[in-house]
Amino acid sequence: MFYREESPSAETAHFVLSYWEFTVNGKMSAPIMHEVFPEGCVTILFLRNKLLSISEVIVSAINPKSIYVPVRMGDAMYGMRILPEAGAAFFGSNPAKLITEPFRESNCGKRYSPKLPEQLKSCESLAEVVAVYENYAKNFGVRREEIDGRLAKATRIFIAAEGLAKIAETAREIGLSERQFERNYRKASGLTPKQFARICRFRATAVDLVKNSAQNWANRAAEKGFSDQSHLNREFSNLSGNSPLKFAENVERITHGKLIE
Repeated sequence: MFYREESPSAETAHFVLSYWEFTVNGKMSAPIMHEVFPEGCVTILFLRNKLLSISEVIVSAINPKSIYVPVRMGDAMYGMRILPEAGAAFFGSNPAKLITEPFRESNCGKRYSPKLPEQLKSCESLAEVVAVYENYAKNFGVRREEIDGRLAKATRIFIAAEGLAKIAETAREIGLSERQFERNYRKASGLTPKQFARICRFRATAVDLVKNSAQNWANRAAEKGFSDQSHLNREFSNLSGNSPLKFAENVERITHGKLIE
């Protein structure tokens, strides 16, 4: 299995978090269950399997915790992640209420493009998929003025701090009370600020695991802001349902290309 990410262009970076590719190569006698790590945002997902004549575009709901999906030999998946603060503006409803289902007018409203599935179907590489997604985003995406700039700033703070920014301090920095911040962020993204911050720290820890696999867990816990290794163990259990060691085994099954830090 192979996974990598790409950044959006300057024209779409105000509402697209990233693009990604996940492919299953080699022989596989039967589907296996694959752990999809917490992302904290809604994703538009293109799934193709030429061996099974599958080609479909899906709106993938928020997963604040790991979910497990079957993957098969020949699967190729390409996603466009929507930034949390742009979720409600993009989909026209509370992102928390979206369920994973086919991409259609009922869940994308004015962002719906009937041409998108056919355009993606003709792609043969991540670069081609990103080009299609970028064109779609420019034509059907969210304008900057549709997004609350204060919430956008909060997301940038959480990501830059790898989830360690304090909620109260972040609220003050963006000019909102803590209560306003929580209410507005939840309405826009479907998540509370604390939930997204936890996901950011989980992701930062997972990326560190990929890039520094020899690092011991006690040092990793200290570097990523956990009070101790037991705290890290509890957080991994809560978000992924696994111990750090089991999580590491799942990560090691995947070859990683570029990751956005």
